[in-house]
Amino acid sequence: MGFLEYILFAAVVAQVLFTIQVVCNHHYAVQKSDRDRVNFRPRCGLIVPCKGLDEAFDKNIESFFRQAYEDYGLFFVVEDQSDPAYDRLLDLIARYKTISQAKTVEILVAGPTESCSQKLHNLLFAYRKIPTETEAMVFADSDACAGPDWLAQIVYPLRKDKNGASSGYRCFIPQNNNLASLALASLNAKVCQLLGNTPFNLAWGGSMAIRVKDFRAFGVEQLW
Repeated sequence: MGFLEYILFAAVVAQVLFTIQVVCNHHYAVQKSDRDRVNFRPRCGLIVPCKGLDEAFDKNIESFFRQAYEDYGLFFVVEDQSDPAYDRLLDLIARYKTISQAKTVEILVAGPTESCSQKLHNLLFAYRKIPTETEAMVFADSDACAGPDWLAQIVYPLRKDKNGASSGYRCFIPQNNNLASLALASLNAKVCQLLGNTPFNLAWGGSMAIRVKDFRAFGVEQLW
């Protein structure tokens, strides 16, 4: 075979292997989705860094108030009170705090960073402010809209010591069938399909959970 044939052969093999992985991940996800996750409820600190007003900001933030979870604190973090998200968060807290099961709802002002990215600075600031009895930290981006069982689902794998962290991932669903929206959704779906029951998973920061004791033992604060 010539050089071009080798490239084509490699591309076909890679696509076949990718398809097999997608099918395996699909069966794995379907098998897991039917399980009740009610017997593991660590005390959680849900940390949501905010910068500016994302599209559907109000709807996304509302979803964090509506988690079907009995024992969690909700902590929003901004760099400065001048951020447009700050005043909007005040309005949303006044609107949704009474209907939420969250034990605590706070807006934290982290101030400007000095040694790392602003987002990591905000996350670490919140980490240092969460109550000492917090067992697990959950991180979410403000541009994500979480289902009511998301918090219970994402902390459930932490019941096993072998799982250092757990992660979700966003799904883009096109509202308009234009080429740009379809292309973005397709590219995003490719990454979603790679996440499954494999040793090569990564923890996506926009939807991630980790036990506080492991966060400290792994030295994540120093890494960040």
